[in-house]
Amino acid sequence: NGAQRVRTLVQLRRPLPLDGSSRHGIPDVQIRTFDRDRDTIGLLATNNAAFDWHPEQGRWDPVRLAEALAQPWVDPAGILVHESDDPAQGDEGIDGFCWTRIHPADDPEIVAAGDPALGEIWVIATHPRVHGTRLGPAMVAAGLDHLADRGLRVANLYTEEDNEAALAMYDRLGFTLHQRRGGYR
Repeated sequence: NGAQRVRTLVQLRRPLPLDGSSRHGIPDVQIRTFDRDRDTIGLLATNNAAFDWHPEQGRWDPVRLAEALAQPWVDPAGILVHESDDPAQGDEGIDGFCWTRIHPADDPEIVAAGDPALGEIWVIATHPRVHGTRLGPAMVAAGLDHLADRGLRVANLYTEEDNEAALAMYDRLGFTLHQRRGGYR
């Protein structure tokens, strides 16, 4: 048919709640809920720095963020942020965020018949200025805790199959491969 595979996404899953062994080496960090008035600039700056290479997630602007926030599934309490400890960051002072999503058991987009509801780590991003600090795993753990607190027992996320750093982090957090999806052009 002439279609050419241009990317492969993997869906990873893990049981909730996050157990103690999966938390090994993850720092305790201060996390709070996203405040649209206060955090929009910082969230966009971190998102665009973290995903400058990504065809869908990179180069977001306030309009794209507003469209995402307007989706019926969005729960603002499920968008968790970590503020920078560096006051020089000013309005861009978000070092990382974890945006979660809940898929009800009857959501045909992702949940097969008979599967339980799923909690999704929809976007996880840390600013490159904090790479190596283990903020990424701390943000994922915060998202998983948020989903478990909502009564969910299974979490999932998607990442690029060739994103080796992310895959290694998710493996350490107890995620396993659930399925692969090809992207074609």
